[in-house]
Amino acid sequence: LSKRAQFMRPLAEYDVFIFDCDGVILDANKLKIEAMQYAIDSAGFSPAESLACCDYFAQNFGRSRFHHVQHFLDVILSIALADKDAIYTFILDAYSAQCKELYLSANLTSGFLDFIAANPTQIKYVASGSAQEELRWVFTQRALSMHFSDVLGSPTAKPDILADIIARHSIDSRFLMIGDAVSDFEASQKNKIDFLGYLKHSTVLDKMQALSKTHSFKTIIDWSEIC
Repeated sequence: LSKRAQFMRPLAEYDVFIFDCDGVILDANKLKIEAMQYAIDSAGFSPAESLACCDYFAQNFGRSRFHHVQHFLDVILSIALADKDAIYTFILDAYSAQCKELYLSANLTSGFLDFIAANPTQIKYVASGSAQEELRWVFTQRALSMHFSDVLGSPTAKPDILADIIARHSIDSRFLMIGDAVSDFEASQKNKIDFLGYLKHSTVLDKMQALSKTHSFKTIIDWSEIC
């Protein structure tokens, strides 16, 4: 990694902040795991199969729901090939319906709006593994869109979302990705931008702390640590 990709600058030196959504802006990680479990249970699978799917889901947060459900069907769940398409659609639809409801009720992470207010000069984006149109609708409903230049999500992969954001700005712009999942860090690494781990609600806390030691990026548990 380049020095730029390893070490976080003072916040004032960044031009653009890029935020993951779940666990970073909205305290939604546990709610989304419950929503996925509900969707799999509703499809008629056993508790053991549901648990295995949800464990994979939690360990790979930040990747799209399309990736997760396809992995469940290909690797974890025992189903006939002829049933795959129907079950894929059923789980996605059930999960999506749950997500819309939970996103409207999920709390903002404590201190997030204070952090936004304390850093008014940076351009801000959302880059999420959640469905883009769903997120845009929720952010509009919750009057959060005003804080961001754009809200971006799946089915576009997160590294490609970051590449698109970077391409919108001048070559000398400085970017900071703020996330709580391995996929967030990997996306920032692929695009050679700095990374900050906000880990209060991370489903992979140990993994992120280990990555922080290996790659020398800063982590925080509360927004007040850097306000």
